[in-house]
Parts: sequence; C-alpha cells; structure tokens
Amino acid sequence: MGWRSLHTVLGRDKSGDMRRQARLTQAYRAVFQPGLSASSEDKEIVLADLLHRSGFNKYFGPEVSSDHLRYAEGMRALYGHIFGFLSLSDEDVAALERAARVEAVNHSETREFIR
Repeated sequence: MGWRSLHTVLGRDKSGDMRRQARLTQAYRAVFQPGLSASSEDKEIVLADLLHRSGFNKYFGPEVSSDHLRYAEGMRALYGHIFGFLSLSDEDVAALERAARVEAVNHSETREFIR
C-alpha cells in the first residue's frame, strides 16, 4: 500500500509552496473541523504531516541542547498519544513511515538525521 503525504500528492514544486500550504490546510480542516468530511487522502496527508513534524522518527546527536531535546520529546509524546488511538496494520505503519520520510526529505526546513 502506498501511503500519501503532501509531497506524494503534489510533488516537489518550488513555485507551488502556496498551493502546498493550501492543500495541507484543506486536509487538516477536513479532518478536524466539524461538519466537513475528510477523504482517505486527507487523513493520510494529515497523519504523515504529523509524523514528520513531530519528529517521531528523528534522532539528534550529542550536541543538541537540552531545551531542544525537551521540546522534541514533547512533540513525539503528542504524536505517540494520537497514534495510540489508531489501529493500523504493520503494512500501513510501514507505508506511513515511508510517506513521512519522503515528506521530511523534501521539506525545506528538515535537515536532521532520519532513521
């Protein structure tokens, strides 16, 4: 199964940052705003984005500050809390992790180590 992330849906288009942000906003609103109906693609984009942004699959070297590490652990804990409510198959978890890695590699702000 291929899990969709924002990058896999829209590709890497340097001139399309506003389009990417609009699609991500649309997906989050569909998932979390009452009265809207989220598609499977919306749900996959949001979960892959949360996995990427939470840093759940990132690790930091010994030079990281304790403040940064505490912040990162809080982000990971929040994602872990959300993830704990899901029932995904092993294949879905692996596909989600691949989608988040693709998002991290293609995200302009991410230059940290990725497992």
